[in-house]
Amino acid sequence: ANVEGKSYGGWPDTECPVYPMGSGTIHIEFKSPNLKLDQAKFERDYPQQWKRVKEIRAAGGRADWCNSIARFCELIEYEPDL
Repeated sequence: ANVEGKSYGGWPDTECPVYPMGSGTIHIEFKSPNLKLDQAKFERDYPQQWKRVKEIRAAGGRADWCNSIARFCELIEYEPDL
């Protein structure tokens, strides 16, 4: 559900550590797993959030979006024993 005031101007939802610990962080925008979303649709439907992701990357940071646990684990470079 959308929570008004939750984020600032498209800023990603959270900043997470990357594995192994000490490998830095990544800003992640989380979307509902129920959304049928690919990169092109994310860029089109969420232009402000895509703009922030690109700005973070351009500044040398890591940023992306996800809508699944598998993609989240990939982004933080974690391989769970599921």
